[in-house]
Amino acid sequence: MGYVPFFPSFLEVIDAQRQLLAAETLRIDAARDAKLSIVDFAKSLGGGWNPEKFEVSRR
Repeated sequence: MGYVPFFPSFLEVIDAQRQLLAAETLRIDAARDAKLSIVDFAKSLGGGWNPEKFEVSRR
């Protein structure tokens, strides 16, 4: 079976997967940055973190 123009080559499939991975990585980075921005905003308003308040008792 020779070249079929309707099916992508293996190289095209691998390249599409690489592009998808890059896009997903950027999306994850953006979501992380958004969450960190919320934390920074809360800290700038005087919010803090008291780990003793949230410590789980150990038995």
